Amino acid sequence: MIQIALVDDDIAASNELQEKLQKFAAENGEQFSISTYHEAVSFLDHYQSVDIVFMDVEMPYLNGIAAAQKLRQIDEKVALIYVTNYMQYAVEGYEVNALGYLLKPINYARLSSVLKKTLNLLLQEAKGILVKTSSGLKKVYPDELMYIEISGHLIEIHTKGNVLETWGSLKELEKKLPEGRFAR
Repeated sequence: MIQIALVDDDIAASNELQEKLQKFAAENGEQFSISTYHEAVSFLDHYQSVDIVFMDVEMPYLNGIAAAQKLRQIDEKVALIYVTNYMQYAVEGYEVNALGYLLKPINYARLSSVLKKTLNLLLQEAKGILVKTSSGLKKVYPDELMYIEISGHLIEIHTKGNVLETWGSLKELEKKLPEGRFAR
């Protein structure tokens, strides 16, 4: 099942996008679990690992560009697609590695094209796990993971370019990792 987050303060636009996503899922044999957020702060504060984020640019408290920069600190690889009324933000959107840019009202054919491209990319990526560190949530992908050490309840996750520290049990962390790829 593909996990999708819609982050848009325009409730009508969010509902319209949700309907079009459900139509796409039905036509293409996909299953989507869709969560909606009406502002970026609550989305980031309660971030749960998702596969695709559809984000508006102009929102109260924290705009979509700043929100995407914070999102990239948590999850570098989540598929990000901007949905907005304004074309002038397109360049800034690609600075945070947005996969697409949809103008409101959303054209179903364009949405379908962007979604197919995104789903193909997701098939190539292994799903990551969220880790709570002292500097916030971080997403770790299995292909970046080198090894894990534990001392008491302090867990050190060694990736190709970083060492993350978190608290917990190795047993709980093991449950999140893909089966058959790691040995204890």
